[in-house]
Amino acid sequence: MDLEGFGRSLDALFSRVPPIKAPSGLSGRVLDAALRRKEASAGRWVLSLALTAACLAVVLAVWRGGASGPSSPVIVSFGVDKSAVRLGEPIVLTWDVRRATKILIQDDRGTTINPGSEKSIKLYAYEPGRYVYTLVAMGPNGNAAGTLAEP
Repeated sequence: MDLEGFGRSLDALFSRVPPIKAPSGLSGRVLDAALRRKEASAGRWVLSLALTAACLAVVLAVWRGGASGPSSPVIVSFGVDKSAVRLGEPIVLTWDVRRATKILIQDDRGTTINPGSEKSIKLYAYEPGRYVYTLVAMGPNGNAAGTLAEP
């Protein structure tokens, strides 16, 4: 419902309210002033309610939005600590991933590692050369991937 339709429904609602009759001791001016204050107060209340509903609708639309929504995984960091350069010594891959239900790490030679809930892992290189690692974070609303080459 747009704002115009909302206004029409409020007009229809207020048109059904029976008119108020003045008590015998009040003059017409006093009653008119009191009714104007009451209408202004009701109008402010309805306006604040409409603005609150509009803000809530915007927040829900942003929260439920596709790939940038709260269920999409985010790779905050993905790095390598290359303290050892000799074959057979470990390198340490570290990562910080948010909102992922599953994480996989693959190297360029076809090895896939499922580290579970760990935040780092030691890997050993048994062949010379540089390795390229790809971290894939999977979630209900999509995937995120990051690639890293050994220094």
